Amino acid sequence: MVHYPAAFAPTELFVVLLSSYFGNQESEFLIIVPDKISVSLPVDKYVRSIGGRIMTAGEAKKLDKEQAPAHLWVHPFGKTHISSVLVEKFGAEYSVYSDGIKNELGQAKLEEVFPHYKELLFFGFAWKRPFIKTGTPVRFCTFHDIDSAFDALKSIVGAKLSFDADELKKDWLFLRYWGQGPGEFVDGLDYIDVVKRYLSTEDASSVVLKGDSRIMASSTGDVLAGLQDDYDVVALEDRVEFIEADSVEADKFFAETMIPDDFSGRLHCFDSSLSVYAAVATDADIRFPREELITDVFANEGFARNVVSYAGLYRSVCEKIRQLKDSGSFKIDAPLVVERKEGSFFVREAQSPTDKAVTIENL
Repeated sequence: MVHYPAAFAPTELFVVLLSSYFGNQESEFLIIVPDKISVSLPVDKYVRSIGGRIMTAGEAKKLDKEQAPAHLWVHPFGKTHISSVLVEKFGAEYSVYSDGIKNELGQAKLEEVFPHYKELLFFGFAWKRPFIKTGTPVRFCTFHDIDSAFDALKSIVGAKLSFDADELKKDWLFLRYWGQGPGEFVDGLDYIDVVKRYLSTEDASSVVLKGDSRIMASSTGDVLAGLQDDYDVVALEDRVEFIEADSVEADKFFAETMIPDDFSGRLHCFDSSLSVYAAVATDADIRFPREELITDVFANEGFARNVVSYAGLYRSVCEKIRQLKDSGSFKIDAPLVVERKEGSFFVREAQSPTDKAVTIENL
């Protein structure tokens, strides 16, 4: 068995996040992706530039014992059946990394699917949950690692952002994959209705709109067209050019590569962990929807509760980052810790040095 780190990444975003961590820790590493996931050339170039390589799950299953990794990092939700097959195939020990910058783990998955995890990896901050085993070693991919990864991708694709000084102070609205599946709106509401209702509470007149490739293209087009009578609106994708990567479509590439470092306007990204990245990388005023709006527009009450919860989580983390920045004490390579107390999220700086693994109770 080989002893460099390996991880299963269910999406391209996790390829980037995991690589940003391993690239600063090891001279070589392996990222395994589902057979049907297409990794873009810029991401592949980034991974290779920091010592990594990408392999499909089908290719990984063909590795013999001498080539197989001795330890595998797995995702707590995405395509866990593939992770389980790989762990069994390799006969490997495994650890679990959290679900992106929202740092969700999932009690059922840890107790039923991955009960024998050795360590946990969080991105930027640790969300301490009561079901995490006492004594579990915790590692961090720091905000610095993540920011450096997206800066590298900006350079690889040659991101050219065409915005004047005034536009960098406007309202930028990033759509989410709402309005479909469990996130369907109540009868009679279209995406444009929800967006208009939200913006009516934000005193906005000029909007830069970013679509989301996970929703129907017609939805993004409908929102853009529907706002034009009442707002000065432009599509963010129309102001971004990837001069080094003509094959990459702006509406399908990472939104993190399209937020200028000198953006200082209001950023509306609903329940997306993009808000945390933007709080770290810019001086944006991060805005979140009011709870009553969320509960009014979604047909599924459970989905609405999740949106309320994650919006509360991100708001709390963003507010802590802003507080630390305003006091001049924010350290981009120092992780934060989130705990739930009396129904609210409490965010603080980690209590122990975290350049190495620290047990969960000592954070």
